[in-house]
Amino acid sequence: MKKVKSFKFKLKLKSKEQEITLKKNIGCNRFVWNKALAIQKERMENKQKLLSWYELDWWKNNFWKKSEEYDFLKEVSSQPLNQTLQMLDRAIWDCLTKKVKGRGFPRFKHKKSDSGFRYPVGVKIKNKQVFLPKIGWVHFFKSQEVIGTPKNATVTYYAGDWFVSIQTEIEREDPVHPSKSSVGIDMGVACFAMPSKGKAIK
Repeated sequence: MKKVKSFKFKLKLKSKEQEITLKKNIGCNRFVWNKALAIQKERMENKQKLLSWYELDWWKNNFWKKSEEYDFLKEVSSQPLNQTLQMLDRAIWDCLTKKVKGRGFPRFKHKKSDSGFRYPVGVKIKNKQVFLPKIGWVHFFKSQEVIGTPKNATVTYYAGDWFVSIQTEIEREDPVHPSKSSVGIDMGVACFAMPSKGKAIK
């Protein structure tokens, strides 16, 4: 049986360059969200079919990144950008299908409203450092041991500090009931219940 655990630590940045890189990641993810949202809203206004997140990802890789105007997207990992497109896709369809009660249509993000990005894979832990793809090893204040295999990580910025939330997976044996005996029960109409061992229950 697999169990998921979460750990959150404050990052300990070693240089101004690291902070600039983290802010660049947040900025690029915000740009991709706003760019994709603008496209989807325009298509809705023109009564056109919405693009799927992987179609938008194709546009990101084959047009946005290759243009002189948006080539800054090459400087960050594609993983968080893909996650941003998936989250936008989910938010739009949650609203249109009313899967989540009270969920409004997604809004454009501003600098103060967006403060994080997520890596679904490729995260590593070594002592008091976390490896973030295309950023490298970043130190953190280790307040507890990280148990399990790192699966994903989310970097956030709050009140002037940077944090990383790491989700791990732990393999554990399936729980076994201590009892060595069992009983079967037939539910009926004339008789409420008939156990395989014992008397009928009226």
